[in-house]
Amino acid sequence: MRLLATIAIAIGLLQGNLHGQPVNKTSDNPQRSDSRLTNADILEMSAGGLSAEVIVAKIKASSCNFDTTPATLTKLKASGIPEPAILAMIEAQSHPPSDPVVAEGNSAAESAGKATLHFYRERAFTGSARKMPIFMDEVQIADLVNGRQFTTTVDPGKHVFRCRTKPEAIEVVIEPGAEYYLRAELIQGFTKNHWRVIQVSKEQGEVDIQKLKPLDVKDITPLARTP
Repeated sequence: MRLLATIAIAIGLLQGNLHGQPVNKTSDNPQRSDSRLTNADILEMSAGGLSAEVIVAKIKASSCNFDTTPATLTKLKASGIPEPAILAMIEAQSHPPSDPVVAEGNSAAESAGKATLHFYRERAFTGSARKMPIFMDEVQIADLVNGRQFTTTVDPGKHVFRCRTKPEAIEVVIEPGAEYYLRAELIQGFTKNHWRVIQVSKEQGEVDIQKLKPLDVKDITPLARTP
């Protein structure tokens, strides 16, 4: 009888442990299938009080998959993400990890999807000493110097371009893999001058930029620099 009682107590303790202690479940703490850093991770680290130096170090040490479109970068800045971290995000997207198989395939896909933009400013005497700021989706991408041109890429979709004044902005629907020429120019008025960006035909643009020098890298923001 004493043996049976001992066995009954042992069974009871075992059942109690099974019911009282949770089994190790992976579903309670799901892992992301994609472990690359995203914009959400940067926002979370910033909200947690981590410094810009720590966030930048984490970006440099990780595989990343950031959205660095101009509109998104503006939102990140408004959310309090420090500029060094934003620049590190842009650089991480510009220099993805060198996986000989995956990176090459992704690069080809990205190149096929993006469009090419040529911005240029013909040489002129009026206003020649002043740089013309170029904005894309309300984010400045360059300071265009008299008689210079530069090329960048952009994701397809609807984009807004302007120079100095918002009323002069133009909207262009960008097609995947297409090529566009955008000329910045100064229009003299009776009361004030107008700085604007206009779209020209590919045939006209190709002829115009042949006479112009490339814009210095220092006058192009990291967002618009091409490798």
